[in-house]
Amino acid sequence: MESKNITKTKENRVLSAASNVHKFAKDLGINLNYVKSVSKNHRITMDDVKRYVKENLKSQSNQVLSQNKKIEKLQVGIHSYNIEYIEEMYEKWISSEEIEVTWKSYFEGFELGKNFNVQNVSSDSKKIDDKQAKFLGMIYAYRALGHTVANFNPLIDEPQKNPRLSLERLGFSEDDFDSLYNTGNYLGGIDLSVKELIDGMKETYCQSIGIEYLHIQETDKRRWIQSQIEPTHFKPPFSKNEKSNIYKNIIEAETFEEFLQSKFLGQKRFSLEGGETLMAILDAILQRCENNLVEELVIGMAHRGRLNVLGNFLDKPLEYIFREFTPDYI
Repeated sequence: MESKNITKTKENRVLSAASNVHKFAKDLGINLNYVKSVSKNHRITMDDVKRYVKENLKSQSNQVLSQNKKIEKLQVGIHSYNIEYIEEMYEKWISSEEIEVTWKSYFEGFELGKNFNVQNVSSDSKKIDDKQAKFLGMIYAYRALGHTVANFNPLIDEPQKNPRLSLERLGFSEDDFDSLYNTGNYLGGIDLSVKELIDGMKETYCQSIGIEYLHIQETDKRRWIQSQIEPTHFKPPFSKNEKSNIYKNIIEAETFEEFLQSKFLGQKRFSLEGGETLMAILDAILQRCENNLVEELVIGMAHRGRLNVLGNFLDKPLEYIFREFTPDYI
């Protein structure tokens, strides 16, 4: 096989290639000047051409993947969930929480651009806008951190204070208590004074029950939780009959546990002591089944409290339960 055809590399070294290699490269539209030879005699072979094609295809594939990733980032960037995330980071920035430097720079630039070339704006107007932003930041701060100062620990007289919820850290003073601002997405966007907002937030998020939910990604779920606890300041409007029914369920559960403890001392009974409110919760679920068209209830639970559930919720005869504790029970 003849090898008269000759090509030159960038280093001006003369490379040779067989005629069939030239034909193969020509059919593929490849310039042999760009093909590198790995042989000692610098002769371009079929394997060199194939290697060159493979490397080119890999390079083109990587470029396509890179472009697709850029497009995906652009599409994700305009997704509604990311808009909510940007809003969340903006509220953190307003309330002086620690966020990444890139976010700080972004929001600082946003504020600068928003107010650029604005003329004839009084200093009083700017102060009002700044206070309004801090007012919304206060709402977010209590939603995110209110549980950290909730009074649910019976072993301490007063919960530890969180400096991030201090009046000064939130950008206000006692002189601002009577100032009115819009609440945004809190209570449907009404006007409240600073003192009214603080009192309402403390009643909702800082009492005997702590609630933490801003880690939930789905905005609809977060909004639903807010709609259930914020309008009533987390104080369910139970009627007198509902309160009596709750009290009755708890007393029955406690009496049942006390009887087992005194009558069958030392027996394994999986006590519900400390969790008697389970009975009131189960009863509340049962009461709502009819309105929600529930046809069947399936209960799965641990051993703890199962006897109480069997006797006081599922109405298993107590004599059968007590008989199981007798020595001659089989």
